[in-house]
Amino acid sequence: MTPIENWLDLIRSDADKDKLIEGLKSIYQTYKPYCAGLIFTGHCPNKCQHCIYPPDYSVYNNDISADEWKKIVKNIYDDLDIRLFVSNGRSFNKTSLEVLTYIKKELPDTKVGIIDNGLDILPFIDELKVLQPDWIDISLDGMEVDHDRQRNQAGSFNKVVDTLSVLMDNDISPKINILTCLTTINYNSIIELIFLLNEKGFKNFFISPVSVLEGFRPSVDLKVSAEIFRKFVKKISKSLYSFGDIWIELNLFDADYFRYINKSYFNEFKFNYDHLVWDNISNNNLFFLRYFPNSLAGIREFVVNCTGEILPPKVMAKGKIVNEDVFGSLLINKTKFIIDNMANKKSYNIFIKSLFNEQQSLKGVDKYAIR
Repeated sequence: MTPIENWLDLIRSDADKDKLIEGLKSIYQTYKPYCAGLIFTGHCPNKCQHCIYPPDYSVYNNDISADEWKKIVKNIYDDLDIRLFVSNGRSFNKTSLEVLTYIKKELPDTKVGIIDNGLDILPFIDELKVLQPDWIDISLDGMEVDHDRQRNQAGSFNKVVDTLSVLMDNDISPKINILTCLTTINYNSIIELIFLLNEKGFKNFFISPVSVLEGFRPSVDLKVSAEIFRKFVKKISKSLYSFGDIWIELNLFDADYFRYINKSYFNEFKFNYDHLVWDNISNNNLFFLRYFPNSLAGIREFVVNCTGEILPPKVMAKGKIVNEDVFGSLLINKTKFIIDNMANKKSYNIFIKSLFNEQQSLKGVDKYAIR
């Protein structure tokens, strides 16, 4: 069985909490993460409303050196057999470039991707021509007014669109993807944005509703309602035929959003390793709706902070991260040691809590023919 099939069995189970915890632990003992998310720096000059990182993140999270990063990624490569590395931000810098270049040149069969705000990457265009990342994700959050408001930066929209043109004109990567964070600010202009950029030749669009850590950031006021979310999904489906050669993914990580989906969709969801997926094809255009349970985040992505510490999801919202919120440090321990002891750490409770929340939110999902 795949991890998602095991997960769904737990969601549908009437077992007590101890049995559910053991079931989740069994998944984590069987499956290991297949992607490494690298947070190369705690610094970011931007103050986007939807960002989970607090503006003063770099005050509490000091950057390690490029040489230390190289030792860490080599250890991840050897111990976990990970071949997929992603620069998760916060902003792209010289260390990001040096380490990604090392991965591509020195570690066979690897792929590297870059997530960027469309502003920090521009000074490195010439170097990126040489690096040839396997893909680049550029964040663009709605049309101009909505984007600039969400980013708290006037003129940001036009700068990012210019960056996209530079990346395409210079053949920096075979895949240039557009990332959008769905919020109460921009939900009315995202589809217009997709039409605009699709006409400019961009084909890949990835949308995720804002993710919130209760009591921290971003603001819960940015979360769209169930009604807005359902209308948004329906509008994409109805618009799909009129795009030109496009791939759209709406990726959900919180159970709330999955619960919002019209239940008539559920009998069309299928298992895909660590997530559930529904797809729609119209005029050879593709729309995917994917749900990635937060309780399985640790078997998807191995997140390395700029300090060398391994983080569970969302904990970066706290800014000042204490020892009980991390799985360990790769400056001190080997990757295998951290993975083998993950379920014994207090920070592992975030996955247990997510599982209980998912079960509570998705009660009744067993009535639908997810397969």
